[in-house]
Amino acid sequence: MFDNFDAVSYGMLITSIAMQLKNKTAIITGSSKGIGKDIALLFAKEGADIVINSSSSSEESLRDLIKEIRDIGRRCIYIRADVSKKPEVDFLVQRTLSELGSINILINNAGISPKKNGRKVPIVELQQEEWDRVFAVNISGVFLCSKAVIPHMMKNKDGRIINISSMDGKTGGFYSVSAHYAASKAAVITFTKTLAREAAPYGINVNCIAPGCIVTGMLLNRPNELLDSYLQHIPLKRFGRTSEIASVALFLASNASSYITGATIDVNGGWIMD
Repeated sequence: MFDNFDAVSYGMLITSIAMQLKNKTAIITGSSKGIGKDIALLFAKEGADIVINSSSSSEESLRDLIKEIRDIGRRCIYIRADVSKKPEVDFLVQRTLSELGSINILINNAGISPKKNGRKVPIVELQQEEWDRVFAVNISGVFLCSKAVIPHMMKNKDGRIINISSMDGKTGGFYSVSAHYAASKAAVITFTKTLAREAAPYGINVNCIAPGCIVTGMLLNRPNELLDSYLQHIPLKRFGRTSEIASVALFLASNASSYITGATIDVNGGWIMD
């Protein structure tokens, strides 16, 4: 059964990752900036057509990003939608299918982490409204988007769903991460495993990335003393780059990861090692 899988075949598989997204269509939620933006740009460079999504940005504000992707030679559309609202998620998926024809990859990246003066909000001070909003975006959004694209992927017997969780979903959070964020990101990890089991018979791979301290606005809004304390826990002694998360997403979206599903890949500089 292994006759056709030799060292040469394996080498060709690894070196051809750059071609694996050719003519694929990827929806990337929360892709107006940060990790989502870098994933969108990298996927476009590797041959994918891109759906940019945000709940607040305007198409005008994303003009440069859309142009950059189109200048690469890939199709790109912007769809404004709040992933926590089913009608808007349904619109996101329906418009993608009508304009681009298919959905091969879903990156559930949209997420929020409210702070109080750059610091965590203690549980005793958390308001239910804020708790519900974080869960609505961070986990209900993952559920709604996944549920909306799964029928199309099942029909085609192919698909990749990649959920962006967080190191805090495993640790419970440090210093400036509140309970609602950590708990919602833990739920993303568990949801990934459940969906992976259900989707596997249809040729759909579902995996998760758990970033650590990545240089984004969410990190840089925290007080300098907190940032300094974070570095003491990171063996690599630096913060991660959004491009490093994008590279892991590319691996999971490509055929190089065809035998991986239900996994959570830690990208945290060694802060936690499972």
